[in-house]
Amino acid sequence: MWNIFRKKSKNTKNDNDQKDKNRNNDEKKGENSQKESIKMGMLERIAMKRMEKMSPQEREKMAREFFDPKNKDKMEKVLKYLKSSGKVTDEQIDQARKRMGF
Repeated sequence: MWNIFRKKSKNTKNDNDQKDKNRNNDEKKGENSQKESIKMGMLERIAMKRMEKMSPQEREKMAREFFDPKNKDKMEKVLKYLKSSGKVTDEQIDQARKRMGF
């Protein structure tokens, strides 16, 4: 991004080389950058951070409760919301339903 207060360097060639390197690094990231580019709301970010901080045992326990057959209607509502908000595609929803056995 262009910064009006940035001092001009003597070697503009080096600046251009650095920009090219940054572009190449961005292209190499591939799927990692996709995770970062997802736009999340404030509560979603908080939930994501909380999940990342959880121990594997806690995550497994929560997943068991989440995928309980009693919660099928809640899961359908969540999938419907995600589709309407444009965060997932029809293919992703079909894959999720197959994995969950719906």
